[in-house]
Amino acid sequence: MKWHLFAVLMTVSSMLAGSTLSLPSSESAATSAAVQIISPSTQQEGETIFQKTVNYWIDELAQQKGFESWKNARWSSEPLGAQMHSWVIEIRSGDVVVGYMVMGADAAGSYRLLEYGQGTYPLFNTSLLSPYLESLGIAYSDATWTRIYHHPLESFWYAETSQGGYLFDAKNGEYYETDSQKLRGLINLPESAGLPGMENEHESLTVHARMTLKETTDVPSFDPFLTIPWVGQDPLSEPLPQLIADFIKSGQHITYTQRIIAGEMILPLAVSGFHIWTDGELQIYYFAVDQEGQRFIPYVMMTEKGSFYSEPIS
Repeated sequence: MKWHLFAVLMTVSSMLAGSTLSLPSSESAATSAAVQIISPSTQQEGETIFQKTVNYWIDELAQQKGFESWKNARWSSEPLGAQMHSWVIEIRSGDVVVGYMVMGADAAGSYRLLEYGQGTYPLFNTSLLSPYLESLGIAYSDATWTRIYHHPLESFWYAETSQGGYLFDAKNGEYYETDSQKLRGLINLPESAGLPGMENEHESLTVHARMTLKETTDVPSFDPFLTIPWVGQDPLSEPLPQLIADFIKSGQHITYTQRIIAGEMILPLAVSGFHIWTDGELQIYYFAVDQEGQRFIPYVMMTEKGSFYSEPIS
């Protein structure tokens, strides 16, 4: 299900159109050009650790319900901006886009899975930008485009044009009107030695290349605007991931909310499932939110930035 109205404006003063801003230096040269692999299950001689890691995760997910189209899929990678140490992986079955992953290098240089999802609208795909560009009178070819990845739910396209700077959601293409000061704060990121959107001490709570999927649960999505428990109701207090998973399996509606763009907006999303990864000792939860397809995000990244709300069962 697609949500074309998913951001609720908070009480803010009238916002100014984005002014012309200077972009950071060119995107990171820490990775080579896009890499394409014919089969994720085929380990080819000379593969890099990067390629082997991507292939391993694709092969593991391809065995799960909803990810069957990932089997024998091809993929390409692109860096997520300067100094970000992270990449978006677009996955295709034939000529059809079937999903994506975002991976990053932690402070120790090991690769971690920051998020993933299935469907024809992957992160940083440009196909959903058209109606917003048309309404603004902007041609795609007239802008210089930069990927910004603060956090799974604060990932943006930044378009620099002769008229000024424009910010768009990286998943559904929605245009965010904001003032020039906030825009500068979003596009001028300090260099970080760790994963984006995460404290270094929490990096171990994301999936690494030796983990397997232990449990998967998928439930029907719902419209988080129908009952809005996230307005006027307290969030779940320090919820353990197992508690949230139990609520989901019992049939309760769980809504996740996060303030984005320096707290200017609230983004409410339906939680529609979860995956549990394990290395035999540690268990790591990724919860699915519905936004132009399911997006699986590490529990630790969600609790650092937002809140979970449970809709009482009547």
